[in-house]
Amino acid sequence: MPQLTAILALRATKILALATTAFIHALIVLNNIFDFQSNYVFTQHVLSMDTTFQPSSLGWRAITTPGIQRFFYFIIIGWEALIAVFCTIGTVKCAARIKLGLVEFNEAKSWAFLGLALGIGLWMFAFLSVAGEWFVMWQSTIWNGQPAALRMFLLIAVTLILLGQSERDY
Repeated sequence: MPQLTAILALRATKILALATTAFIHALIVLNNIFDFQSNYVFTQHVLSMDTTFQPSSLGWRAITTPGIQRFFYFIIIGWEALIAVFCTIGTVKCAARIKLGLVEFNEAKSWAFLGLALGIGLWMFAFLSVAGEWFVMWQSTIWNGQPAALRMFLLIAVTLILLGQSERDY
């Protein structure tokens, strides 16, 4: 019986981390929809590179067309929504199989892994790499979202590591 309790506790921890990841992304999506202008302005400044070191030989990368900026912002919101949806589906599937065998529980993780992979793509690729380095967001003292992006990436990475942790040792 203690062995079963340890496995259930580990699985419950995995599910809680996954549910929290889904929840925070759902909140981010809601905030971006209901307070559209706040983060849209952020996106505009990052893409236009108007608060980076000037003059810059990288200025040719700037995107200043409002329609294209808005398109990027919609892509980000949609990406965040997919993370929330896939992590929610993964949470529900894992919770429904919490007491089943190892194979059945592991099969339930596929949606969660997809959501977490999208999260890595958003926060590490889109924000830390593209926004941070391509659009040199790190140079802005006002519109630098790298600390927040790193925080989100770490949340997802820890959840991914926890979810992937083997239960064979229990």
